[in-house]
Amino acid sequence: MKRLLSLTALCGLLGVGSLGAFDLPILTLDARVGFDSEYANRGRKEGQANFQMATETGVPIFGGHGYVGASSVLMLEDGLIDLEDHIGRGGHISGNGSMNEVSANVGFCRSVGGWFTADLSYAYHMFTNLRGIVASGVDIRRCSSEISLGAVGEVLFSPKAYLSYDINRKEFNVSFAAGHTYDLGAVGLDHCAFEGNFFCGYDYARRPFGIIGFFKEDGLSSSERKDYFYYGLGADLIYKYNEQASIRAGMRFCGNSAPRTSWVNDLLGFVGHKDLLWFSSAVEFSF
Repeated sequence: MKRLLSLTALCGLLGVGSLGAFDLPILTLDARVGFDSEYANRGRKEGQANFQMATETGVPIFGGHGYVGASSVLMLEDGLIDLEDHIGRGGHISGNGSMNEVSANVGFCRSVGGWFTADLSYAYHMFTNLRGIVASGVDIRRCSSEISLGAVGEVLFSPKAYLSYDINRKEFNVSFAAGHTYDLGAVGLDHCAFEGNFFCGYDYARRPFGIIGFFKEDGLSSSERKDYFYYGLGADLIYKYNEQASIRAGMRFCGNSAPRTSWVNDLLGFVGHKDLLWFSSAVEFSF
């Protein structure tokens, strides 16, 4: 028995010692918890005050970086709309709507020639508070799958270009973004930075918000345009507590080219919000 215990202990020591002979993969972990006074997606207002949470972990693989993550948007005011009322009043809605969202994603990115990073990802979105809309008799997708392909420039302002397609919503989107972070230590504000960014894009949706048959003759709005352009700006003041943690707060602005009474600006009841200005804040961690 003593020989068996001694042999087991020896094997354990050899096993621990042999770990140094292997290079364990370097895992990365990013997390974010934030609050926004409004919720905008692709230039359209889709909710009001909300909490946002996101986490992502990654590992070097195949000469690039593989990652998997999850995110959520939780509205503080859950105002479901009645689409039957929307139909009965010729396309106008009383009250506001919002959609809580939980998403999971997986992707792979890799540097190409030292000029830009190519990024391919898949996301699965779940809209958790659509039961009231489904009960009204409207056929609506409560989940959707989205594929994205993008490029991030490894140059000044880090320009980004992304193409994405939501299979269930039949929604195509192309977006461009650029930004820059300025270290305020040069003006005596240690651990602080200012970040500014700009984005714009084009969106085409055959099933707005997952509503099947939306543009048919007997649908909710057969005469509306399916596409629009959007744009936006952001400015944040960042306090870097240390290399792993930071706090940010700032303002966001976005707008779109769609009419005020179109599905882009009216379907969820937020009538007249072609342009939107709101407060944004977050605590971020990176390991």
